[in-house]
Amino acid sequence: MVKLFSSYEKNLVPICDETDLPITVRIGIAITHIFELDEPNQVLTSKAWLRWLWKDCKLSWNRTEYNVGHLSVEPDKIWFPDITLYDNAEHDLTSRLGDYHPVVYSDGTVAFYAPTIIKSTCKIDVHAFPFDRQNCSLKFGSWRYSGLTLDITNKSMAVGDSSMYITNGEWNLVDIPVKRNVFYYGSTTPWPDVTFQVILQRKSLYYTFNLIFPCILMTLLAMTGFALPPESGEKVSLGITVLLSACVVLLLVSESVPTTSETIPLLSKYIGSTITLVCMSTVVTVLSLGCHHRGAYGRPVPGWMKKLFFNYIGRILCIVQDCRTPDDVKEFVKDSLPNTPVKIVQPNITDVNIKNENPHILHALCRLLYRIEGHLDDEKKSDDIRSEWQLLARIIDRILLILFSSVMLIISLLILLGQS
Repeated sequence: MVKLFSSYEKNLVPICDETDLPITVRIGIAITHIFELDEPNQVLTSKAWLRWLWKDCKLSWNRTEYNVGHLSVEPDKIWFPDITLYDNAEHDLTSRLGDYHPVVYSDGTVAFYAPTIIKSTCKIDVHAFPFDRQNCSLKFGSWRYSGLTLDITNKSMAVGDSSMYITNGEWNLVDIPVKRNVFYYGSTTPWPDVTFQVILQRKSLYYTFNLIFPCILMTLLAMTGFALPPESGEKVSLGITVLLSACVVLLLVSESVPTTSETIPLLSKYIGSTITLVCMSTVVTVLSLGCHHRGAYGRPVPGWMKKLFFNYIGRILCIVQDCRTPDDVKEFVKDSLPNTPVKIVQPNITDVNIKNENPHILHALCRLLYRIEGHLDDEKKSDDIRSEWQLLARIIDRILLILFSSVMLIISLLILLGQS
C-alpha cells in the first residue's frame, strides 16, 4: 500500500493517458425507507444506499504478485468524483459519507457503497389529494467537471433497487425508474446527470376515514334539516352547526397540504362543495320557514300554486292535503262512538212560553249567536289558510331534500370517483 500511494495525488483527476478521458462514473441507488414527505415544505426524507463505481488507473497493481485482490482504503486518501445531489435540501451530501471506506480492486476499479439519509426537494402535486401520486426526483451529477472529464451514467439500465425497502405507513413505493440526461446549457460542452424518479402512491385509508367520511356524514346531516319539523325551531341552527363543522375540517386539510395557488386539492374541492351546499340549504331553509309561517298573516295560497303543488307535485311526492268533508267528519264521529243505545230527547217547543219573554233579550241572543258563528267561520278559514301554507312548506322541503341529495351524490361521484 505504501508503494501504491507513494506517488499518488488525490487532488488530481486520475489520468494515465488520453484514452482515460472521460472517466466513467456509474451511479446506482437502493431506497430502503421513506421517513417522511413533508408536503408543506415539499421535502422528501429517505434512507438510501449509494453505489458508485469508477476506474482509477493509478490505483492498479499486479494481483498475482502481491496476492491481494482488493483493498479497503480511507476515503480521504484517494480521488473522489464530486458527485452532487442537485435536489439536495440540506447540507452537502458527501459531507456525511466520510465514515465509509471505498474498496479498490487490483484492476483500478473503485467501489463506494454507503448508506445515508437524503433530504431532497420534491415538487408536490396536490391536485388529487388524498388519492395522489408524487414523483420526487433525485438528480446526481458533477458540479465541477463537465462530460468531457467526467461521464456520469447509471449503474443499472432498468430501475433503482427497492428489494430492501421497509414499508411506510403513509406511502407506497411504486417504482424507481432511472434515466441519464445530458444538458448543454447553451454551449457545446455536455453536462451529464443520472436522475432517479422516486414514485410514491399515498395510502388514502387514513384520510378516507378521518376526513372524507365525516364530510359525507355532515352533508347527510345537513340534508336531514329538510325533514326536521319547523315546529322544532332547530332547522336553521342545525345548518349553521354543520357549516361550522365543515369549516373546521377544511382547516385541518389546509394544514396537510403545501400552500400553493397553482392547484386546489381534490379533498378541498369536495369540502368546498359541501360548505356551498350547506350554505344554500340554510338559505332555502329560511325561505321554507317563512312559507310555513306565512299563513299567520291571513293571506291565502295563490291558485296557481295550489294547482301546481297540491294537485301535481304533492301527489308525486305522496304529500296530499286532508280534504275531509263535513259528512266524512260525521261518519268518522259516528264510527268512533260506542255501539250502545242512546236516547235522544227532543225538547217540546210548546213548553216554552215565548210570549212572556222579553223581546230585547231574544234579539241580543240572536246577535250573539251570529257573532259566534262568524267568529268560528273566520277561525276555520284561518286554520285552513295556515294548513295550506304548512302543506306547501312540507312539499317545498321534500323537493329540496331530493334536489340537494341528488346534487351531493353527483358531486361525490364526479370528484371522488371521477379521479380514478
